[in-house]
This record gives sequence, C-alpha cells and structure tokens, in this order.
Amino acid sequence: MATWYIGIDESGSFDHLNSDDKSFVCAVVTQMSHGDIMKVFKDICRGLKLCRVTDATPEHKIIKLFHGCKQGQGENRKKILNTLLEKKDKLFPRVVVCRGMPSVTVNPQQWWMSSIMGTIDELFSKKNKTNPCLFNVNDEVKFSIANRDAKCLGLLGGGRSDGGWKKYNELLKSNIEKELKRTYRRYKISVDICSAEYKAPPALADQVATMVRLAMFNDFEIVKPKNLSLGNGRDVDICIENENWLGAAEILLSNVFSGNYENVEKLENILQNADVKVWALIMRSVETTLLNRGADGNAVNHIAKIMPILLNNKKNIPDSSLLIRFFKAYCNFVGDAGRAEDNTFVEIKELLNEKTDLFISKYEKWHFYVDLLAAEAGVKFNAYDFVFPDIASLVEKQKRINMSYPSLDFLDNRADDIGSQIYGILGLQTAFQNHIDESIAYFEKDFDCATNDYYKAMVASFLVVNYHRKKDFTNAQKWLNIEDGHKYNKNDQWLVLDKLRVEALALELGGKWDGESLLENVQSWHKDGDYPWPLLLKWKAFIECKKGLDKAKTSLETSRKKLVSSQGFTIRTLALSVIAMLIVVAKEENDAAELEKRRSEYETLLKECSEQVYSFKKYISEHSEFTKAKTGDLSLWEAATLLPFNYS
Repeated sequence: MATWYIGIDESGSFDHLNSDDKSFVCAVVTQMSHGDIMKVFKDICRGLKLCRVTDATPEHKIIKLFHGCKQGQGENRKKILNTLLEKKDKLFPRVVVCRGMPSVTVNPQQWWMSSIMGTIDELFSKKNKTNPCLFNVNDEVKFSIANRDAKCLGLLGGGRSDGGWKKYNELLKSNIEKELKRTYRRYKISVDICSAEYKAPPALADQVATMVRLAMFNDFEIVKPKNLSLGNGRDVDICIENENWLGAAEILLSNVFSGNYENVEKLENILQNADVKVWALIMRSVETTLLNRGADGNAVNHIAKIMPILLNNKKNIPDSSLLIRFFKAYCNFVGDAGRAEDNTFVEIKELLNEKTDLFISKYEKWHFYVDLLAAEAGVKFNAYDFVFPDIASLVEKQKRINMSYPSLDFLDNRADDIGSQIYGILGLQTAFQNHIDESIAYFEKDFDCATNDYYKAMVASFLVVNYHRKKDFTNAQKWLNIEDGHKYNKNDQWLVLDKLRVEALALELGGKWDGESLLENVQSWHKDGDYPWPLLLKWKAFIECKKGLDKAKTSLETSRKKLVSSQGFTIRTLALSVIAMLIVVAKEENDAAELEKRRSEYETLLKECSEQVYSFKKYISEHSEFTKAKTGDLSLWEAATLLPFNYS
C-alpha cells in the first residue's frame, strides 16, 4: 500500500473573455509528504542563499518564498523554478492541468469547482493509456487543495469576521471528500482545504502552475472542466414552476451545450421572465462557447439551436451593455456561417438607439459605436468582403474627441483604446486588401495606442504576418520578439505559429534559422484545441519540405482534414492553401494519381465555398492565383500564402 500526495492550486483570471491569462487548475502528484517537500524547500533556500534557514525558522516563512504572489518577478524566482524543475522526476512525476471554462457557469466558484473535479477525475481515470492512474487499490490518496480568495466565493466583506469564509471551506472539504469517497471507494481518500502559503503540496502546485504558464516544460496532461450543472427536463420544469429562472437557464444551457437539445423550446418561457442575471449567464455561456469553437467541433451547432430564440427575445434584453455583448456574439456566430448581410444588424442598432438613456455619456456612446463597427467588420472579413467604407473618417473624429481632454505629463498620452480599435480595423482591412505597407503603418499606430499586453501581443502578431508576406525577415523577427515579450502565456499557439512562420521565411530566403526550432517538439503544443493547430501543422510542413523530410505530406494531410471538417465557413476556406501545397508537392514528385486527387479536392472545396458565400466567389474571381493553384503553377511559398493576410 502506497501513500500519494496531491497538491492542487488555481492560477489566472476568472474573466471568461481573458484569452491570455484565463484561470486554470494545476495538480501535482507526488509521493513526497509535506515534510519531505519542506526539506527540499529548505535545501533550495540554503543552496540559493534566499534566506537564513535554521531548524527554528517557521515553515510558513519558507513556504512564502515558494508562493508566486510573494515571489515577485526577479532572478530569485527564476532560480527557484529552475531548481524545482531539475527535481521534477521525484518531486512531481505527474502533472495534470485543467484548462478552459465550462460553457455554463453562474460564478467563479462554480468555474473553479468544475476545474477541480475535472482534474481529480483524470487522476483516477483508467482510460488514459499514455498516463494511466498511478494509484492501486487501498492506496492512501491525500488531497491538499489551495483555498480561494473570499472574493471568489462572493462573501461580502471577505466573510472573515463572521466566520463565513471558514465555514464555507469546512463545508467544501466535507462535500468534496464525501463525493470522492463515494465515487472512488477502493482508495483511502482524505481532503484538506488549506492555504498554499502554509502547506507544501499546494505551494508546489503553485510553482508548477507558473512553470506551465511560462512554458518551462510540456510534460503535462490537459483536461477539460467537468460539467456540474447537468439535469433533466423535469429539473428545468421544477425551476420554472418555482420561478427560479436562473436555475432553469443554467440547467437548460448546460444540457444544450452538452448536445442534449430535448428541452430547448423551454428557453422561450425563461427569456420572457429573465432579469439581468439570467441574460448575463446566457451571454457568458454563448461567448465562452464561441471562444472554444476551435476545440469543440459542435459549438456552432449548439448555438444554432438557441440563437433563433435569443433573436426572438432580443427586445427583452434589459440593458445596453448586454445588448452590445449579444450583438458581438451574434456577429461571431453569423461570421462562422459566412453571412455578411443581415437585417438583424439594423434591428439591434435600433434597439440600442431606444436605450440611449442608459448610456452614461456621449463618449460612451461613441465607444459602443466603434465596438459595433468592429463587430460588423469581423463578419464581413470572415466572408472575404474586405471593403468597409468610412472607417478612415473615424480617425479624425477620434483625434478631435481626444483634443477635448487634457494631456497629463505623468500619463502616457498615446494610450487610446478607441483609437487603437479604429487603427486595428483599418490595419486588418488594408492587410486583407494586400496593401501591406499601409497596413503596417496602421498597425504601428494601433500598437502605440494599445493599453494592455494582450492586445499589444495581438497587434505585434499582425505585424509579424505582414512582414512575413513581404519576405522582410529582419522586421518579421523584430516583431516576433516584441510579441513574445508581451505574451505571458508562452504556450500560446498563436505565438508558436508565428515562430514557425518566421522560421519558414528564413528557409524560403535561403538562409539558416538561428532561433530555437520547434519542428521536433511541435506536437507537444497541441494542447488547447483544434484551431489554430492546423495552421501550425501547415507551416511545420513547409519547413519539413524545405528540409526534404518525408513527414511533410503527413502534416499537410492532417491539416487539410481538420480544416475541411470544420463547421465554420472561413476556417474551411483555409484548407485551400493546404491543398494547393499538396498539389505543388505531387507535381514536383511527378505523382499523377496524387496530383489528380488533390486537384479534385481543391476544385470541390472551391466550388462549395463559392456557392455558400457570394463575396468569396467574387473575391476568387478577382485573384488569378486561385486558378494557378489548381494547375500547380505556384511555388510552395505562393501556395502557402495563397489566402490573404493571416488566413495563410
């Protein structure tokens, strides 16, 4: 009989729209006890001379040096993380990370619990052949779960003075332990809800979570949160009978986003009685599902089941901010279908006009107006309609608005979120129109105006793509380094994609790639869903072709299959470039059968997409390279960059 210690901690933000720093749970599995881990911590403190450690030094003072929020960002932090990583095989031989947000969550605490239970279920799972369950029958399994801040629990005033916070954690410990003992009866399970500043296993989990975030190693498993809200139709009826509209919406949406559409019509009744909380839950669920549509192949289908009901009740949306969110989500949804024209745009704008009394100021109205244009532009761009009039005139309007506000010496007066958004739309439009120099100028202004690292990293990525298309290696590499510097999550697949693009450019220009090549371990980055994974595979294949590696065709075929099987119109079109590359390869190898097969695939997909969206048909009729791609009269680089801007 063995004893196992599992430390669990959470890291990141409980903001469902935060793409760069979203909450995730990290679990470390070890056979080292609290005392054993403390000995390692003390040895590291002595070895790195972090502090004077004696037998009388209180443990919590040592643990605080190993807790992220107390550690800071300096050299000591790097030394601690690297030293811990060197001891990985014995200290934390298995790591499970639960990433993503459940489609339906009422509050951060439910999100956290979904991730905790998803992680624990994976630790006991016998289905994982690569990383099987380490526990045997009658083993002791001791969980130490870091508690959450009182704000996460929603306790007023922190809940410390009236004991609410303590009572909640006692109840949490009791319920989790009871559930685990009931589900996994063959093991001796105990649960402790404790502070990561006072208990070594969750403090270790905190450190490993930081390593995961900084991409210091890739040897960990990723699982999805466990849905805790599933119920049946009778549960929905009971909530409706009791006028518990929030509970009814939670159960119904949980079922819909799990593929059970049995009671979807009851959403109509719920929405006719819904208040702000219910609509906020619905919008958060729709937004989260759309964000996850790359990983969930059925996401668009789920939303399609409820979108007609939401549209029918859009007049019941209680405030303008929720209506704006609905408009953006709707644009995302129809953008996937490739529909650029829709009367719903006009209807929602009219509704917003009716709710002008809810706007605080004219400046806020202006901000929302630009938001609407950005959402509409996204729909048009997804449909290959890159003409969006009157955007340039907004620049002068924004300058005049800014002139009415005083400049303050102690602030960065370049910072301007709305200006950044306008320059961003213009940068995208001109990039898709292949006016690259003009686009670069807009994106550079966009970068200067941007106020947060996430947005700056995205703009830097756009500049990488522009210089990549110009074959300007020096500037592509420069902006790649800037993008990397603004990315806190080094596992970000868009960052890895840009690194592959720049490496491919170096080889295309006949030079050597002096940076770190991701070619050998690129498979390890496939952790967070299907998109943009196919684009990583495409540029991986380009590099493999340039190096004469046989794996190139396999990478291209995998990329093609994933893109063609997508529900989204725009993502399906991306396969055209991949098939064009396969045509080039087949022609170079004089493989007549393969060439004919790939030409047929290309022609079929091109016809299907052209029939689905008129603006795409118009776009390809104006670009002769699409005809050349079928005949194989393009170079490999031209085939790889067949589609406009970052669609390649």
